[in-house]
Amino acid sequence: MSSAIVMPKVGLTMTEGKIVEWRKSVGDRIEPGDIVFVFETEKVSFDVEATQTGVVSKIIIAEGETVPVGTEVALLDGAGGAAEAAPDKSSAPEPAAPQPAATARTPAGSVTASSKTRATPLARRIAKSNGIDIAQVTASSGPIKKRDVESYLSGLAAQPAARSASMTVPPSEIAGGRLVKLSSMREIIARKMVASTTEAAQAYMIVTVDAGNLVEARGRLIPSIEKQTGVRPTLTDLIAKIVAVAIGRHPVMNTRWTRDGIVWLDAIHMGIATALDDGLVVPVIENIGDKKLSEIAVQRRDLIDMARNGRLPPERMKGSTFSISSLGMFGVEEFSAIINQPESAILAVGAIIDTPVAREGAVVVRPMMKLTLTYDHRIIDGAKAAAFVASLKDVVEEPLLALA
Repeated sequence: MSSAIVMPKVGLTMTEGKIVEWRKSVGDRIEPGDIVFVFETEKVSFDVEATQTGVVSKIIIAEGETVPVGTEVALLDGAGGAAEAAPDKSSAPEPAAPQPAATARTPAGSVTASSKTRATPLARRIAKSNGIDIAQVTASSGPIKKRDVESYLSGLAAQPAARSASMTVPPSEIAGGRLVKLSSMREIIARKMVASTTEAAQAYMIVTVDAGNLVEARGRLIPSIEKQTGVRPTLTDLIAKIVAVAIGRHPVMNTRWTRDGIVWLDAIHMGIATALDDGLVVPVIENIGDKKLSEIAVQRRDLIDMARNGRLPPERMKGSTFSISSLGMFGVEEFSAIINQPESAILAVGAIIDTPVAREGAVVVRPMMKLTLTYDHRIIDGAKAAAFVASLKDVVEEPLLALA
């Protein structure tokens, strides 16, 4: 009996997956628990296990291809019933709700209603050959057609910076070196960064703050929080809490731009930019304004551990309303970050540097830190951004205002 293995659904928000490696080939026999293939989605990799015995008779989807959830990716002969595959529990997070991980009875090519962009084959070929994500193209009517893609390309031609960032260079034009195929993570990062720089009116504001009291507050809090939770609070934890307090005073920082108007969000969900070996993820601490520093420290530790071990669920990387990015641990004194769309602002945190400064007519050495705010000028005016930065400086220099 022949049956199919399909792209499984992991988590509530997954709509497609990219096959990065086939662990089994045509003719290979598989047993329950064998890893059949590996796929990526939303910057996370998953091992997919077989749940039945059989022989792989055909591989339908090649490595490097992205397909919607439910698409048949391989055929299995000799199975006693429906051939199923499920993400390996040892390396993948549990779904947020019970999901059929893979079902052999799903017809080839069938997907959920919202998981696939409707487009003609010719439109898809033109988009792919130009390095364009078909989902970015707007259809004039019905499915996306050739003229819609050509219109989109014409628009990019008027934006040299955007076009150079989004178009691919043919390998034949690269002299020397080696070609490494883009991972799903790198594709997502590239798409989001280009979109952010072309769709938002990004402006910048820098402030230098005295971090002496911040460092002292952390030193005093470490013993009690570590004893209570087993986690040492970091400066990032304190800054995240402080930023939430400042946003509470200036709610315009917690907004989103939409075609219909500006959305003012109630809850503050803080994104923490986290570097991985092969890219960047932004895990989210939800409702950070309502959390104690000890809770923030524990959640930050857990989220970063999951991210670095490839177990961070897609749901924990969505919904942020403001993000912070810190490179201080690398000695970077000052930098500007790109807004994490669809947010309106992001804060870049530099290193704490002992610096000579004037205090009451005398020169003293103080631990100084530079904070750079990147904000969307479509929503946030310069004066409002300056007011937020001033509040941020006040609370960083007097952290008890945030931690009391």
